[in-house]
Amino acid sequence: QADLKTFASLQIYGCAVITCLTAQNSQTVASYQTVDPDFIQKQISLVLADLSVSHIKIGMVGSAAVAVDIGKATVAFKGQIVYDPVLKASSGKPLLNSTALPAIIEQVVPRATVLTPNLPELQVFANRTLVGLDDVLSEGERLLNRFAHLRAVIVKGGHLTEGSSLV
Repeated sequence: QADLKTFASLQIYGCAVITCLTAQNSQTVASYQTVDPDFIQKQISLVLADLSVSHIKIGMVGSAAVAVDIGKATVAFKGQIVYDPVLKASSGKPLLNSTALPAIIEQVVPRATVLTPNLPELQVFANRTLVGLDDVLSEGERLLNRFAHLRAVIVKGGHLTEGSSLV
């Protein structure tokens, strides 16, 4: 929902499709619950049928079923899709169930034109420990080569220093 404030400040009309509900405060995310995947697909379909949508930003997915329905609802979308993976809360609490990653890699990432993982999320996609800038750059390049629609990988995280482990 915070993205809508950013869009409004840039004078861009934004809509939200709710995929997950969180029980949280300013200190922590206590738990989350995914919205029924069929309802998510219906939300996406109705927004796409109603408005001239040029860009979609995907954030927290939460489950494999949600990833599959996002994939189904966006398969024919011709605009740009930014996927900002939300895999863990800043407190470290997982925000993705254990079966969801393969579905995200099969259904969400292939439709994305821009992927914006932070350093720990990039390691999850790499399925290995990344050490240093060379590893980060090579993993970004590997992702660009693997997914045909992907045009950019923007890795977020200012705490990387040369030679340091990202773990």
